[in-house]
Amino acid sequence: LGRSIFRVWAPGALYRPRTSFTYTAPAQAARDEWDPLTEMLALKCIPPGMPNANLNPYPIEFIDEGNRIRLEIEEWEATRSIDMVAAEIPADAPASLLGYSIGHWEDDALVIETGRIDFAYLDDGGTPMSDEVHVVERYTVSDDGSRLDYTVSVTDAPNLVDPAIWDAHWIWVPGTVIRPYECELE
Repeated sequence: LGRSIFRVWAPGALYRPRTSFTYTAPAQAARDEWDPLTEMLALKCIPPGMPNANLNPYPIEFIDEGNRIRLEIEEWEATRSIDMVAAEIPADAPASLLGYSIGHWEDDALVIETGRIDFAYLDDGGTPMSDEVHVVERYTVSDDGSRLDYTVSVTDAPNLVDPAIWDAHWIWVPGTVIRPYECELE
């Protein structure tokens, strides 16, 4: 497989914010009111939308389907479809939990832009997310093919003063598979 992105990747370093985030006043007020013990969606077995759907400690798999790339995410058994043909996100694309994604290659990096996301929260901290949210991801395979570096940048003017940027990486461990995901309410 060499440097191919098309394989199953095991979790490496969990996502970390690149810098502190600056929220708009309404977003900060919403965060201040958020009670993670009663409102965190994962505790209710409610799967997250983008970008949080991709910020997880589970394996992921990229599958080449020609004009599309399928991204399987073990957590919540999410499947993303990345349109590799469209030059921009169609204005009439239906909004959804994972949004509409378009991708292109920049040298060896897969760059994915996602919009049309229909999900109320940016993160597990109660940060609200508007329908104006725009997500840009960059996946880069290391020269030796053993590591997949990841950066995600989120812009959402009603809620974020500056883009929110996270970094993470996955590693290639032969034999890693995507397993069924089960959420149990307690």
